[in-house]
Amino acid sequence: MNTDTCYRIIGDIIIKSKSLTIDEIRKDKTVDISYGNRKATNFNKIAIIQTLQPLTSKMPYFLIKVQRYDPNAILSIGIAPLDIDKHSGLYNNSLGYHSHTGRIYTSWRAHANTLGRPYGKDNTVGIYVTYFGEHHSTVLIFYDNLPIATRYHFEENKERYFPTITFSGGHIDISVLWPNAIEQLPSITDIPVCQWIRASSSSYNSKTGYFENLSKVPDSSIQSPVSLCKSFSYFIVTQEEVSSLDGKGASVGLATFSPLKPTTTYSLMKDYYTWFPKIKMKVGNTIGWGIFYDENCQDDKIEQLCLVFVVFNNKILDALFVLQPEGGFVPIVLLQPYATKVSIERRNILTKEEFNNLQELYIQMLEPAIEIYQKDKNERNLTEDLFRKSDEVLLNNNDYACRVSIPTSKNSLHYIQFNRPLTYEQRFFFVELDNINQQCQVIVGIASAKHKLSEAAPGILQDTVGYNSSTGKLYSNRKHTGNMRGHRCKKGDTMGVEIQVFNKDMSVVLFSKNFRPIGTRYLTLNDHSEYFPTIFIENNHYPVELSIYWQTRIAIPPYFCMKNPEDWCVPNGTKIDLQEKIFILPQHINQSLCIQAPYSLNKKYNHFEIILLDKISDDEPLPGMSIYDYYV
Repeated sequence: MNTDTCYRIIGDIIIKSKSLTIDEIRKDKTVDISYGNRKATNFNKIAIIQTLQPLTSKMPYFLIKVQRYDPNAILSIGIAPLDIDKHSGLYNNSLGYHSHTGRIYTSWRAHANTLGRPYGKDNTVGIYVTYFGEHHSTVLIFYDNLPIATRYHFEENKERYFPTITFSGGHIDISVLWPNAIEQLPSITDIPVCQWIRASSSSYNSKTGYFENLSKVPDSSIQSPVSLCKSFSYFIVTQEEVSSLDGKGASVGLATFSPLKPTTTYSLMKDYYTWFPKIKMKVGNTIGWGIFYDENCQDDKIEQLCLVFVVFNNKILDALFVLQPEGGFVPIVLLQPYATKVSIERRNILTKEEFNNLQELYIQMLEPAIEIYQKDKNERNLTEDLFRKSDEVLLNNNDYACRVSIPTSKNSLHYIQFNRPLTYEQRFFFVELDNINQQCQVIVGIASAKHKLSEAAPGILQDTVGYNSSTGKLYSNRKHTGNMRGHRCKKGDTMGVEIQVFNKDMSVVLFSKNFRPIGTRYLTLNDHSEYFPTIFIENNHYPVELSIYWQTRIAIPPYFCMKNPEDWCVPNGTKIDLQEKIFILPQHINQSLCIQAPYSLNKKYNHFEIILLDKISDDEPLPGMSIYDYYV
């Protein structure tokens, strides 16, 4: 690693002294960076460059232009801490826009209303932190100077917001305008409606002013790049086409910048709100959403209770109190196959009549909303008496996460158990490995209050299950044999545990790494009221830091799609061709490897087929295709 006063550099990265001419970037401020110019470059290893000056509210933006991009190259632009050793976005509390897939990851996950697109030679990419929140921030991503996606960045510590560029796969040359070289930030408060973020299936017709879904794809999204606020009170969508059968039009609503981590249990906070009229709509009908804050509100971007309202044909017809997440809600429209055209108008200021009506509604509805909010907050509260733990485990609980730390310790074995059982409604929890040494191992699993955790880890004890970070093994009743062998985890990874099936004699537990399923095991503990989340830590006297998201604070577990190859349990090192849905397993001489669906066969998915792509000689056995128990 090369670290000077300006950069942290890992791998074959060269900072050139000569500047290139770029229209979008001032010539005398660019930094030209080259990756992979040496013959000895190992393109399988990730190279990293980070500035040592974090992004701030005064310097929230940086920009790159790609000058050279080999066919197999992978480039990621984003934000990450200085201990990252993967592509940005594929590390806890990091964000990265990946060139080869166009995916934009934040803390391992790419699912969102707005998606990126692949980029390469001659493209520019910009990263803009539009709001620095207390617990998470909002980020607007630019592609060729136009907004393309929004995401949350989940790092709390603003001193870890380092501009990060990662490389692998092939030669790449880029020119960078770092935050301290930006003379003028992109104007985001007055982005015209025609530049709202739209799905690849949608287009904007500049002659008519319509957003169009000519390919008639369901839920083709159009999203504002910025949130509603005091100076952007509401927006109006005119239905230019509706269903001839039932009068349905395009969906109009509010959404978060991307899915929250975790999905919140606050009943007043949702990822998405929409509204449909009870009558058949006609062409020309309008639907709008807006937001109204307390008159004493000083910061309209903080988490707070506020009133959102629906406008139908220019009249306020409905309103409800919501808990706004940090950064606010963004307007969103979903075009449909039967409603392929809309026009959108931005309204910045409320009329006096609208303000008075909303003020009256706000006063009437505030007290019940406060009661609901306080009830939810009390149910989320974590007190020390809810935990069974060893003496040297330190807890720091806030409303977002449970921080567990073990300083340099006398003992080597530690544990913590949450004395609230997993249930069907609250069946998933996950652990972020914030700081663990290579000599440490963390085992996450399920055990009862009767198990002696000072003696052995979950999975090693009878009637328990556990997932070992160091070995990757999945244990049940002392054994680690099974269809899937698990994956190792280290610092920056996330380990998850979900009870997938609750049965009287044996339940089924699905383990995950970085929100991808890796294998299942049976849990033979009969008493469901004793299904306690349990974490065992062998730290070998090194300090350990974990962030734990218990099941009582997670509304919905990860959803895995049987049709998506990435959502299947696969051996470590497996490559997946998403377009062709092909699994390419690593070489495995003298041993068998399995791929396994995340869920069992059911009424919806009641059969499966495989196609063998390799030629099999007469002397070789055919690969097996079977229906197995979850744990063999």
